[in-house]
Amino acid sequence: MKLLVSKVTDIGNITKAVRKSQQIRQDDLGYMAGCSHKFIVDVEKGKPTVQTELLLTLLTELGIDVYLDVPDSAVAKLKDYGLLYTTDPVHSHE
Repeated sequence: MKLLVSKVTDIGNITKAVRKSQQIRQDDLGYMAGCSHKFIVDVEKGKPTVQTELLLTLLTELGIDVYLDVPDSAVAKLKDYGLLYTTDPVHSHE
């Protein structure tokens, strides 16, 4: 299921719902993701200053994939930065 995220608290609520649906305790998830129990609490409360890299690791541990829907006007710059792949793992460009 794809969900539109517009606020940090959305990420927190989604994270919490997925964790609970998998019956994982916060401290166990922290161990799995290599972070503290406090970090899990901060994410689930929607704290806006959590470490992005650690957040992405946490989401991966929960099976949550993160994609960015980038405007077509950015394609040239994405190529410049080596970020546009010929085989797009998410979509084939329409």
